[in-house]
Amino acid sequence: MSGRAEIEALQTQRLRALISELRKGNDFYGSRLDDAGIKTGDDIASLADFIGRMPFTSKMDLVWDREEFPPYGSNLTYPVERYSRYSQSSGT
Repeated sequence: MSGRAEIEALQTQRLRALISELRKGNDFYGSRLDDAGIKTGDDIASLADFIGRMPFTSKMDLVWDREEFPPYGSNLTYPVERYSRYSQSSGT
């Protein structure tokens, strides 16, 4: 296996783990994963597969989510009590 292939395999493994973690409680990305037909991390064959299926998240998507589900939006992976810091950028 080449160095690049090893890196991509590790990245895919970590992406699968991230998807599993998001599935436990992040409604924002859970919905997006549903739309992409990704139920578990094992549904991802490769990074290219994920990139081809998962839509980009825009600033407007995040703004809409916060307005619809105040005060933090639905883009929280864990209960709010688990976070020690919360910040937001203007995007510029």
